[in-house]
Amino acid sequence: MPTGTVSRDGAGSRTYPPDDSGRSSGTTAASPPPENRVSSTPDETALQRENDALRRANAQLKAELAAADEDRQEIIDRYEQLLAESRRRTHPQRGRHSASGSSNRRPSNRADGPIATVRAAVGRAVASVASSLGFR
Repeated sequence: MPTGTVSRDGAGSRTYPPDDSGRSSGTTAASPPPENRVSSTPDETALQRENDALRRANAQLKAELAAADEDRQEIIDRYEQLLAESRRRTHPQRGRHSASGSSNRRPSNRADGPIATVRAAVGRAVASVASSLGFR
């Protein structure tokens, strides 16, 4: 099985693990000496413990984030409910029932200005006549 190419200075590419049987001439440059591998075990254990601690902290942060998202959604839902109640009290639907709960009124535009003026004038005239007839 080929072990790849390793030059004397350690440069090159290695696609397979080095052959530990001693057949490969470049294995000393490609793999660490055995004493370094044994001393890396405590480092690996420490890194594994740190990795586990980080995973636990990450899971806890994700849980806190999910709880915060739920709280935020509850606040948004409550705000929308209060806003809808406020709009119903401020702008009651005069006998009209909408399936979506929204008003069926047209959006305001500049043409409503003259109409509103005429309605106000008619309302004042009716109030004046009603007052003079004693209805108010």
